[in-house]
Amino acid sequence: MLTSLALAIAAAGDVRRAEAAAVAIAADPVRRAEALTALLEALAAAGNWAGAAAVAGAIRSPVRRTDALTFLAQAMAAAGRAEEAVTLAKQAATVATAITGRRRQEKAMAAAATVMAVAGDFDGSEALVRAITGCYRRSRALADTAQAAAAAGNLERARDLALQAAEATRAIADQVRREAAQMSAVQALTAVGDFERAEALISAGTHQPQRSVALAALAQAAAAAGNLEQAKTLVRRAADQVDDVIPYRPSWLLIPLAQAAAAAGEYDLAATMAGAVADLAQRMEALINLVKTAAAAGDYERAQAFADASSCGIGRSKASMLMTVVWAASSVGDFERAQAFAQSIPGLKSSLRSSAMAALVQAATAAGEFDLAEAAAGDIDDSGQRVAALAALANAVATAGHLERARTLAQRAEKTAREMTDPTEQARAFTALAVKAEPAHASSLLACALTVGDWTELLGVLAQIEPSVLIAVSDEYVTAQTGVAKVT
Repeated sequence: MLTSLALAIAAAGDVRRAEAAAVAIAADPVRRAEALTALLEALAAAGNWAGAAAVAGAIRSPVRRTDALTFLAQAMAAAGRAEEAVTLAKQAATVATAITGRRRQEKAMAAAATVMAVAGDFDGSEALVRAITGCYRRSRALADTAQAAAAAGNLERARDLALQAAEATRAIADQVRREAAQMSAVQALTAVGDFERAEALISAGTHQPQRSVALAALAQAAAAAGNLEQAKTLVRRAADQVDDVIPYRPSWLLIPLAQAAAAAGEYDLAATMAGAVADLAQRMEALINLVKTAAAAGDYERAQAFADASSCGIGRSKASMLMTVVWAASSVGDFERAQAFAQSIPGLKSSLRSSAMAALVQAATAAGEFDLAEAAAGDIDDSGQRVAALAALANAVATAGHLERARTLAQRAEKTAREMTDPTEQARAFTALAVKAEPAHASSLLACALTVGDWTELLGVLAQIEPSVLIAVSDEYVTAQTGVAKVT
């Protein structure tokens, strides 16, 4: 409860009260650390870097504080705040020295080194990696740093680090850890486009069936890099080794092979691998992944064929697959085809059809196809999803300057919400409307939601619409829990 309250208060912009709510979990240090970590992540997501850094300082456990500082540094690097990210990563490395247990300490140091590399401080990252004495962790850290360098376009340095990571695996005595490090080195070599060395390392260092899985992953990477012929060669080699060495063909091996074959455009091989999965649920999941791959590539006929070829082609499995095709078609603006697929979802699965239609409405709205979006919204069977879709559409239409149409759509959404009979779903519908409504009307809609629903589920919306109410609740709740007067 206090964790949710802290997050909601932070969203309202009051970091001190949020921290007070999190620290109020005093009887349980673990829960308090979890609450502070969740608060830090929320503040970072909102771009409140100073607040997030302050919360990190309140975490007592060296392990959790290191993790928190590393997370924050990574978030800052992603936001383009490289210099501050490096500073925080160095702080994380310093705090890591207080961690007891060499493995845990070096794991934390390796994470900090990776963030430093992501932020562009490759010299500092390499220096920190070389302070790691464990062969396994040093090899993994070198591989991670290599991938960061590759992502930054520093391919020469990345290639050198990847080769060092591969070389470092030779000194790892434990076979399981050595193979895990080798796979990290393979990923680093793949990142710099050195597929031949990656394949050689797989062949020399791994055993079946891990070798086939690794070759399948390499095939996917080659396909993603546009090397389709190499990807096809790799996936065929992986499949041949499965047939030669593992006649019983376990599902955990068949599924990644099917995915790699689809990525390489070897759809017949992919279908064979997926169809051979013994467990029904896993086979359906494998087929859904094939539908996603084919649809993402724009091969809707093949995607439809995968859905139809399922041995459980009616009911949820086919409905799930068709919904995937709807999302894929919508994402590339092929709205007519998306609508046709959405309407073809079996009628007994109205919740899935509603989700597919909602996805179509969202994509069409973003593209400014308001007529199509409105028609699709009317086809949504689920009342809650229809309300949310109409509210979002009304907001977009208003932004485009069509105020009268926006008003009509908002009225349709509110009418639908008032006709709902399930209190929980109705509260969610009113909440969705409140978020999109004008401030003067939002409070009224929020009051309707509070009347029928659980107020604790509305903390986030309260933070947006009525922060003063939330702060008053926070003061009373924290005082009741701790006996300490409210923050001023």
